[in-house]
Amino acid sequence: MLRAWENQGPEQQARLRQLFAANGKLARAYQVIEELREVLRAPSRAALETGLHHVLYRTEKRANVPMRKLHDSLQEHFEEIAVIGSHRPPTGRLEALNTNWEALVRRARGYRDHEYLRRKLRFMIANPVRTVDGTKRFLALGLPAPLPRAA
Repeated sequence: MLRAWENQGPEQQARLRQLFAANGKLARAYQVIEELREVLRAPSRAALETGLHHVLYRTEKRANVPMRKLHDSLQEHFEEIAVIGSHRPPTGRLEALNTNWEALVRRARGYRDHEYLRRKLRFMIANPVRTVDGTKRFLALGLPAPLPRAA
């Protein structure tokens, strides 16, 4: 169920056809997900937006709770998803940034100043601190020095 249709073997496709014949809601949900996969491969932002509008139309009036959640999530993040059509960022870099953010937030538990965390996140995106030069740029932001830990 989680693999794309073209990645299924012939016997898996036959089993899915039987499953879809028995459950129409599941078949429609699978169609919407396959359509969304195609939309995300659109060559331009305009094509991606058009496809997203079509997916939103198909999920809008569903009584099916997971489809409504998909609809609400797509609608909430519409602009961010549409930007993918313009810029096509490399997935590996996005995954690396996401991992770095999660690590930074995990280390930041207990920060009293959310502005400090926000600045660190913003800086980390643009200028990773890997060299002495990167450290100097980070210090040039004028962030307050962290308080020494009590022993």
